[in-house]
Amino acid sequence: MCCDKITSGCWDCVAGQAIYTYQLEESLSELKTALDELKEQRADVIKKVNIAEQQYGKKEMKNLCMGGCCSMNYRSTLKFSKTVVKRLHDVKVLKRKGALEVVAMEVPAALAVERQCNSSVGKESMLNKVWSILEEKHARIVGIYGVGGVGKTSILTEINNKISVPSNGFDMVIWVVVSKGFRIAKVQDDIAKRIGLFGGMWGEKSAEEKAMDIFRVLREKKFVVLMDDVWERVDVLKVGIPLPTYESRSKIIFTTRSNEVCGQMRAHKKIEVQCLTEEQAWELFEHDVGNDILDGHPNIRECGGLPLALITIGRAMACKRTPEE
Repeated sequence: MCCDKITSGCWDCVAGQAIYTYQLEESLSELKTALDELKEQRADVIKKVNIAEQQYGKKEMKNLCMGGCCSMNYRSTLKFSKTVVKRLHDVKVLKRKGALEVVAMEVPAALAVERQCNSSVGKESMLNKVWSILEEKHARIVGIYGVGGVGKTSILTEINNKISVPSNGFDMVIWVVVSKGFRIAKVQDDIAKRIGLFGGMWGEKSAEEKAMDIFRVLREKKFVVLMDDVWERVDVLKVGIPLPTYESRSKIIFTTRSNEVCGQMRAHKKIEVQCLTEEQAWELFEHDVGNDILDGHPNIRECGGLPLALITIGRAMACKRTPEE
């Protein structure tokens, strides 16, 4: 293919996208006009309903007798009743037609929000294992489980930061802290903030409406949802998260203390995070404390190989200089 054809093709592509930006002001003006017309139609319908209710509704209600089974002017009441039913049908049709999709949303700042993480010393092999599983097409829902303080959140954070590189092919990475006694509304709000749905009328919507809005956005994306600290089954469909498929290549990854929760969440892969070996624990402790303090040969076996305990004690000892301290 010659250079002229390549240049022409690139220009057509750029020009085709640029037209949206060029017409932005005009499009916003048309949208405002359309919304104003919709408001006027709404006000007109309300006015007609009020007039009809005052002129006919009260009169016909007075004609009813025998608990509403008969009317003193049957023909008039029957005609009016049919009109009411027809109008009700028309209103429902208009309501369905007027169910506007999201017309504007905030643009997410980045593919993923990079998060601060504790040292990954001693967890490199586990990180590599999790990452290799994520690259498997059939591993669409992955559960990472282990006792508290073993480093599950740190691993999930490392995954979040690694996925955030655009070359990994995902459109969106969403981090949600679930925690014990979770509420669907909170999870939905956290997701909405990440994908640009939060604000405006969002707070007035029901859980079902929020789920539909989230679903509409995510079904078009190759997403990764990272759920930290899951204590019980989360019904992702009620939240609005589409179930990942072979075709979408999306992922749901969560951390939990319970292998049972992994089963309840129907994880395709379960990964147990175990305590560090004594050698790994010593390496992590050395990283946090430094060689100066290690001359005192502190006993770290009492930490049980738990990274959180090692990091906490390491930080507490970092300012100490003598064995007595």
